[in-house]
Amino acid sequence: MTSASPNESRRTMTVAVAQAAAPLFDTPAALARAEEVIREADRRGAEVVVLPEAFLGGLSEGTGLRHDGRQSHPGRP
Repeated sequence: MTSASPNESRRTMTVAVAQAAAPLFDTPAALARAEEVIREADRRGAEVVVLPEAFLGGLSEGTGLRHDGRQSHPGRP
C-alpha cells in the first residue's frame, strides 16, 4: 500500500456499510431490498455501499440448502 505524498491531492469518499437482512430464498425480493438500501444510502450521500456477505445468496453457512430451498444433500442433516 502506498500513501499519497503531501503534494498529491486527496479525495474524500463517503462509504455506507449496510447492516440489513434480505428475504431468504427469494432473489427478486432480495434484489428489491438491496435497491432500497442502496437508494437510502445514496440519499444520505454515500458514493459506495457495502452490503453484508451473501446478502443476495440468502443462505447461512452450513444450512445444507440450495437457493430453491431444497436440501443439497438429501438425507443429510
